[in-house]
Amino acid sequence: MLTFHHDNILLGLVGRNGTGKTSFLRHMAMHAIPGIPKNCQILHVEQEVVGDDTSALQCVLNSDMERIQLLDEEARLLAQQVFFRFCFLHYVLS
Repeated sequence: MLTFHHDNILLGLVGRNGTGKTSFLRHMAMHAIPGIPKNCQILHVEQEVVGDDTSALQCVLNSDMERIQLLDEEARLLAQQVFFRFCFLHYVLS
């Protein structure tokens, strides 16, 4: 069980290859380890990313699936709002 006593903790995980560091981080990100608060957001970025022009920051942002879903929902709602305004103006001007 993990216990966190302070906010904004920075942790480093060191170990030989094959000792379970990546598995541990994946489980932490899924909140599958008891003691990790539900309001604690853990992002896990794979080491084996394809080399391209994506910045390190964008790579981390791209791994935040909740953020991506919220941005998609925002875009959908904004498009819907534009459509309804268009329909309203068309109705008023008709």
